Amino acid sequence: MANSSIQIFLETVRILKIEMTMSKNINIELLVPDQIDNVLSLSQRLNIDSIPCSYWGLDSDRVSELIDRPNRTRVALKKNVLVGIGTVSQGNLYQRHLAEISVAVCPNYRQQGIAKMLISALEDDAKAIGVEMIKALIWTENLPSKQLFESLGYEHRTTLYAEFKSQDFGEMDSCVYYKRLAYRG
Repeated sequence: MANSSIQIFLETVRILKIEMTMSKNINIELLVPDQIDNVLSLSQRLNIDSIPCSYWGLDSDRVSELIDRPNRTRVALKKNVLVGIGTVSQGNLYQRHLAEISVAVCPNYRQQGIAKMLISALEDDAKAIGVEMIKALIWTENLPSKQLFESLGYEHRTTLYAEFKSQDFGEMDSCVYYKRLAYRG
């Protein structure tokens, strides 16, 4: 009885996600090779943002890696314009239970729920490949992203000091957020 109630609940949530996606004219789909130029364009738009992200400065080889590697990359399209991107990468060997998530949305399209839709789709992808826990590395100064992930049930576990270094920002500290998706003993 409990399992069928859970299944009904999960199906209802899935339908609501689809309805939410369609009502905002946002489509979340897997990245495919014919979108490389659109991802490069998004990367250039993100480059001028004051908040650094993993998708800055992409070239066509790096975008091809996002398509070819054993991870899941999803894009957000609004009226066929690529406005967001997200990746979930599963760990290797003894970290197969763990995946890292990264998302970015074009500044002009933020505060519309697009990042939440990307994260939800990526979490579903992670669950489908057996990931039990997901982590996000967020620049300590990126308050909107920290609030977003916390609102989705992610917990701040630690801070990594000087985790990244860039010419524009110098040494950057990252907050590490985790969310348990499942536990399989």
